[in-house]
Amino acid sequence: MWNSIPICTSEQARLADQKAICDYGIPSLVLMERAALGCVERMQSHIHPNDTGLIVCGPGNNGADGLAIARLLSERGFFVKIVLPDSNQMSSDEKVQLHIVQKLAIEACPLSACSLEPLLHSCDYIVDAIFGSGLSRAIHGQWYETIAAINASGRPVFSIDIPSGLDGNTGIAQGIAVKAAHTFALDCVKWGEISPEGAPYCGMLHRVPIGIPSVLHEKEAKWLSKSSLCQKIPKRSPFQHKGAFGRALMIGGSPQMPGAVSMASSACFHSGIGLLSVFVPDSIQTILQTRSSLIMTIGAEASKDGFSLTAYQQLQPILSRFDVLCIGNGMGKSPSTDALLQTALSSDATVVIDADAIASAGQHPFWLDREAPVILTPHIKEMSDLTGLSMQEIKTRPYKAVTSFCAAHPNCVLVLKSCATIIGYRNQLSVLFSPNSALSKGGSGDVLAGIVTGLSGWIKDPFLAAQFGVLVHSIAAKQAANPVSFTALDLIQNLDFVFEQFIK
Repeated sequence: MWNSIPICTSEQARLADQKAICDYGIPSLVLMERAALGCVERMQSHIHPNDTGLIVCGPGNNGADGLAIARLLSERGFFVKIVLPDSNQMSSDEKVQLHIVQKLAIEACPLSACSLEPLLHSCDYIVDAIFGSGLSRAIHGQWYETIAAINASGRPVFSIDIPSGLDGNTGIAQGIAVKAAHTFALDCVKWGEISPEGAPYCGMLHRVPIGIPSVLHEKEAKWLSKSSLCQKIPKRSPFQHKGAFGRALMIGGSPQMPGAVSMASSACFHSGIGLLSVFVPDSIQTILQTRSSLIMTIGAEASKDGFSLTAYQQLQPILSRFDVLCIGNGMGKSPSTDALLQTALSSDATVVIDADAIASAGQHPFWLDREAPVILTPHIKEMSDLTGLSMQEIKTRPYKAVTSFCAAHPNCVLVLKSCATIIGYRNQLSVLFSPNSALSKGGSGDVLAGIVTGLSGWIKDPFLAAQFGVLVHSIAAKQAANPVSFTALDLIQNLDFVFEQFIK
């Protein structure tokens, strides 16, 4: 269902709708009928034949969708009542739908002339068809009171396109918003529906195709799913030697944080890399050797806080041995981090930048403009360090932050980690929406960096490796029996089970 689903801003969704009508000649009423049919078919799995529905219609085409849904439910034997906006607020399509409803004698009452409370208490479910995703103003007056009454009713709510009151781009409530049990995203998912602010209002999110040609969404972000990647993962030949699966070097660690690079390297080895070495301060080299006999350690000159200022001189001569470098895990922010990052980026290898090295890249963005690929894996705070944007700017429109960064650095793949993780490369965006508190633990990001590094060794496409890594990481977290007790080490333990689903 979620394979190649577009994720759009309100403006992109409206433009696709307009082009379908004007450029492709698809009548708006045809699109509306497809939307209503799709919603009703999905609703029938969640309502009973004897249930009474209250369809609350607002002004405009979202209200017209509601009227079409009321008609189709009535034709299928469901009893419904309709609340209407004033006729002077209706769109032309809404008036067409109202005319049909009136001919069928379905009970309908203008909001200004009906008593809403008794209607709400006598129904079994509510269809919210008040405002669509294009709402850009604060809600007040009778519509504010209506939404407040819907939320207070305790009845399950089906929202059409988006819960009324949510900003389609940010997910921020415009004064108030409907709290839905189910949301039927028409044609495309809106960014506001998968934002941390908007997602809790949406309940279960369903995408409803309405007949808009897919070509109109070619340039928009796409939903990342198992089905969307399965056919793209290259086969691993049983006849290849370990060198064919990549040689990786993890650069990181400090006396304060030896676990970060240890977890990252373990995840890397469990993600298919052929050969793995770690470059760490010699003060923690024994710790790494004790924790894993699978990796080769290279000790570098240390200071009391981590790498010495001259450690980069030991890194430079060995870089040509490796196809993939990962830098940042547990390093700390210091001048030595800057020197090591600049040295790593002077190589011809793919470089994965995580954790403390991300802030260094933000201070020296021109280092990223190299021919070989770079993969960066920031969370929101690290993205702020990388771009100079405020955390609030990034949270409000993360897709804009990723798009701008990838346009400025065309050889970089950016993984912005959040409840909706965005993977960007040039003009492509892929989004994984799979919120899970099991990942809200220290070390989860280090494991992701290790997975992406390991995959980059044998998947030579950095965008594909990043997408696959994000998906594998998420599925591994879903195996948690209880997210409270789940740790980053459990992620690594679950990798074998996850890879079994993709690679036979």
